[in-house]
Formats: sequence, C-alpha cells, structure tokens
Amino acid sequence: MPSPLPPAAAKSYIEQSADRFFYSNPDKLMDSPIVKVDDKFVPLYRIVWASDIPHFCGEPDCMHEGDYEIRLDVDDSLWTNAIERDEVVQALTRWCSDPRGEERGEEPGW
Repeated sequence: MPSPLPPAAAKSYIEQSADRFFYSNPDKLMDSPIVKVDDKFVPLYRIVWASDIPHFCGEPDCMHEGDYEIRLDVDDSLWTNAIERDEVVQALTRWCSDPRGEERGEEPGW
C-alpha cells in the first residue's frame, strides 16, 4: 500500500515528530516512546541500559573508545556520545515516571 504522503513529506513528518519529542518541555507528557540514537529511531522498550562511563577496553583497534553504550535487547548495542546518552536517559526517565503526581511533588499513593 503506498504512503499517503510523498517521500519528502513523510521524512519531514518523521523528523518533525522526533524534534517534537527531543525538544519538548520535559515537564510535558511524551509525544512518542521513540528516541533517536546516532541515526536510528529506537523504541524505548528495547533499551535495557545505558552506560554511565565511556567504553575503554584497551584494544588498539577498538572503534568505540570513549563512546557510551546503549544496550538493547537481543544482544544488540548502539554507541553514542555523552549528549545523546543523556537524551536517552532523560527519555527513559520520562517514559518510566508517573505523570500524575511525581512531577507535582505528591507522594505516591501506594
């Protein structure tokens, strides 16, 4: 089935959606459970953990020295810089938080 939008318009729509997610006010609800890491759009439910310190293995031919690992399910990893790693952590925090009370300083109603 063909897309209802021409390819350029569809790409523009995707980029606008991603920008709206990344640059929206962090106090607002999330627009999308998708985060952009490097050049990939990743659903937040696939992220298992994000490294707190940069990778260092000491291998002379390592291509990821100083990069931060974003671990995905099924033994996959993405490598990124500190800024994108912080965006992923912020997105995970917003995704996992309860927007009904935590941000207003209310106690959880267990």
